[in-house]
Amino acid sequence: MEKFTELVDFYNSHEEHKGCINGDLGKIYSLRENKIKHLPCGKWNCPFCRNQKKWFLYLEIIKNVYNFNLQIHFIITFTGEWLRKEIPYDMSFPYMSKAWDKFKKVIEYYYGPLTYILLARAQQNGYCHYHILINKYIPADFIEEKRKKYDLGYCRIKENRDVAEYLNNDYWKANEWIIPLNSRHARSSRDIKLNQYKKNPYFEEENILFLRPEKELMEEAVLKKFGRILPYEYYVEEFQK
Repeated sequence: MEKFTELVDFYNSHEEHKGCINGDLGKIYSLRENKIKHLPCGKWNCPFCRNQKKWFLYLEIIKNVYNFNLQIHFIITFTGEWLRKEIPYDMSFPYMSKAWDKFKKVIEYYYGPLTYILLARAQQNGYCHYHILINKYIPADFIEEKRKKYDLGYCRIKENRDVAEYLNNDYWKANEWIIPLNSRHARSSRDIKLNQYKKNPYFEEENILFLRPEKELMEEAVLKKFGRILPYEYYVEEFQK
């Protein structure tokens, strides 16, 4: 439990991630906004970047919920206390990943291809649980039988209203996003692409990246925006703000 407490502190530490607000990582000139900004790290464990990434992922999920009719909310938890005494919280994430791969295969064997978005989340003690949005209903008795076979914990499958309920409530709970640094926050079936939320929104084609105030790059950016070169002092002053 002590290790999970350390992870919580790291996720919430402004000191660890201050490079996102004081410009240590570099700066960019946004052609769209005509403004020079600090370059953020774009990491899930950064308190400055996480909220923005959560929002982009939320939009990706909403889009795919409608496109693929993901109207079923499926919940799986890590197994009971007996295994938690043997496996630390961080190892519950790879354990659940392997268990889900087996579980998914047996579901598809009996009910056909499964379209899904899977969100790995932390319980209050750090152990893994999954929120999965899927495109078909799986009978509860089948779920109960198979989850015992694959040593999974509590499972629940519900109808459409719970997809909306999850996305508007539990999805935003801060503590659930604190997962081990080497774990994926989201994955999906191959027919769904969740690529956009992974991008740092500041790395856009219309933005120019600066790691230091280079005159030539600045002039190129301003020329592209305004069609003429402005006085160098104008945008150097902006860069140094």
